[in-house]
Amino acid sequence: MQYTTLALLATTAFSMASALPSINLGSYTFPSGGQLIAWDASISSSDACNQHTIVTGSDGGPAPPRCGTDFTLDGISKLSLTCASDGETITGVALNGTLVETCSSVNADGTFCEDGVELTQMYACVPV
Repeated sequence: MQYTTLALLATTAFSMASALPSINLGSYTFPSGGQLIAWDASISSSDACNQHTIVTGSDGGPAPPRCGTDFTLDGISKLSLTCASDGETITGVALNGTLVETCSSVNADGTFCEDGVELTQMYACVPV
């Protein structure tokens, strides 16, 4: 019975991970602070201005930690970022604690979203 439950959990995690799109991560900055956001890599940066998920944010005060904070994207919950030992460099995306995407930093120009608001892609993530 225990083996069957573990197999079912593994199969469910695998199917959820395989349904996960490639993810872009970036900063959404505005005059009083900014947010680390995630969006489906299949949409443009300008569309991501309106179709993103906030991972962490700041209203001008200290931002919460980037890594280990749960977020939901495209209906898939329990996603979190994994980081290098410095706690700031994002290395991947985990689903229920299991690495499902690896992330690489990118150098991208910012996209103007609206007055005083800019989106800049920082990482591109792909399924493992």
